[in-house]
This record gives sequence, structure tokens and C-alpha cells, in this order.
Amino acid sequence: MGLNSTEIVNRTTKALTLKVGNHPIATIEKDGTHTISVDPNSTYQRFTLATSVDASGGAGKQMTVDSDQCVDNKCITISEVEGEFQVIKVPRHSQAPPAAAATTKRQPGGGASWTSWSKN
Repeated sequence: MGLNSTEIVNRTTKALTLKVGNHPIATIEKDGTHTISVDPNSTYQRFTLATSVDASGGAGKQMTVDSDQCVDNKCITISEVEGEFQVIKVPRHSQAPPAAAATTKRQPGGGASWTSWSKN
């Protein structure tokens, strides 16, 4: 099996720095993307995505994406909701385009369910 590529999409209000350990590997600008290639047979890795220190000197925000998430998902979109990171993952075997997210709804009383796709 070859490398799996995962697109990281930055929908936050700031640039994100992508690091492996303490080593920066990319800066993903606001509304930008970066592709990570991961070998599913390789050792587990953690990638850190962080904003820089803000203008008032407050600490930046950070989150972790691991190699298992990259193997399982073809697209990971990071956005902000009420100042907190929100992550939307599109599974590798999904039929949705990378910029869409699936929402599954059920009718009241446990009847039929359906899935709708919405653009982010």
C-alpha cells in the first residue's frame, strides 16, 4: 500500500503552523491548504497545528492531528466556532467532495434516516 494524502484546510481567522514534534513543516495561511502524505505502515506520528501568539500577547491555540486520522480521512478542515477550533473530517471512502460535510438526520420516532451534504 502506498502513501495516503490528506488535505488540511485552514478556515480559521489566522495562519496555522504545522509541526511534527518541534519541527515546523508548513504554514497554512487563512483559507489555505496543505497536503500531508502518510505511509499507513509507518510509525504513529502526531502533527500539531497552532496559531501564533496574538497581538495582545495571549497564547496561541493549538490542536493535534495524528497519522491515523490522516490515513482515515482525505480532508481535515479546521475552523473556529466561538473562539474554539472545530474539525470537520471527510472520510477517505466518502463520496462527498473535500469541501462538504455529511449530516445524518433521523425522523422523530426512529423512522427513516437520510444524509445530506452541505458546503463549508
